[in-house]
Amino acid sequence: IEQLNISHNGQTFVNLSGRKTVKNWDMNTGSLKATLPNPKDSQIAFTIFSQDGQNLLTNSWGSTKIWNLKTGELKTTIATSDSQRSLAISRDGQTLVSKSSGTLQLWDLKTGKYKTALVNSDDKEYVGSVAISPDGQTIVSSNWNSDNKPEKIKIWQMP
Repeated sequence: IEQLNISHNGQTFVNLSGRKTVKNWDMNTGSLKATLPNPKDSQIAFTIFSQDGQNLLTNSWGSTKIWNLKTGELKTTIATSDSQRSLAISRDGQTLVSKSSGTLQLWDLKTGKYKTALVNSDDKEYVGSVAISPDGQTIVSSNWNSDNKPEKIKIWQMP
């Protein structure tokens, strides 16, 4: 098991095994609710629950998939550019923040459409991880530099 993740409502947890299998479990009974299909047998890097616990986002190289946890069906695919080991969802469930090298990409979770990007001023700087403040107004990212300069924490205003 490479990753465990508990939904915000505490009713469900998922585990990622072998970067290929995501299993959805009931927290109260410990019973398996579903195994999400991985039709292309892709390498899954990260999982994150939507704020309401109804959806799970999984990320593989080049895409983030949004799954309906009640039905186990794929709702939509967002064409993110890198394998994400860090994704953040705004508390209102409207915005997904992903990273792409030195850029933070913002996506509309309702439509799956790209909204905008926040770009580092230094082209040798890469984003490591990302988080959104509870009020949804601020994004924090960790950034590292290919010239081995110390890691930085950056604070961004949500556009």
